Amino acid sequence: MPLLVKLLERQDDDLLLEEVQKALAAMQSDEVVNAIAPFVLDHEKGITVISILKQIKTPLSEKVLLDAYPKTNDIEMQEFLLDALTSQFSERAIPYIEQFIEQDSYGNVFDMGEMFYAHYKTLEKSHPLLDTWRKESNDKNTRLDFSMNALPDYSSNHVAFTKMEPVQVDKIGRNDPCPCGSGKKYKKCCG
Repeated sequence: MPLLVKLLERQDDDLLLEEVQKALAAMQSDEVVNAIAPFVLDHEKGITVISILKQIKTPLSEKVLLDAYPKTNDIEMQEFLLDALTSQFSERAIPYIEQFIEQDSYGNVFDMGEMFYAHYKTLEKSHPLLDTWRKESNDKNTRLDFSMNALPDYSSNHVAFTKMEPVQVDKIGRNDPCPCGSGKKYKKCCG
């Protein structure tokens, strides 16, 4: 596990980082949480660390995420933290969600309304914006369905492309005159 945590510093290899993230999350242990907690707000490793904490469903993981939220003013980092906290079904994240809503400036990483709607519905909590979030989510899904239906269907067995006729090419023999006009045989010139 310490070796995997050390590999989080390798920001140049996305595939390696993805595999390290999966391996650490699969451990589902507070030992991993304690090892990566210092990097939650790190400029380079923070998002990866938050993604790992999102998947580790322990009270300590939730606590680390909750403790990190008030320490950042970066809106995108706040979005990642709230995404992780809502994945943890954290009731203690609700004050931070309310604070985030009040700042009225969202980043562009997540659909926050859809996220908050799902969180409040899962926790069976009410919110004045619940109907607005539901409507926006339904509208977005309707637009997405419409645009997906407008695309050609490539899943069927019929070919969506027109069949092209083969190109006819006159074959040049090795001993024929070269087509470049040099007067030499093809094999001694361009062949």
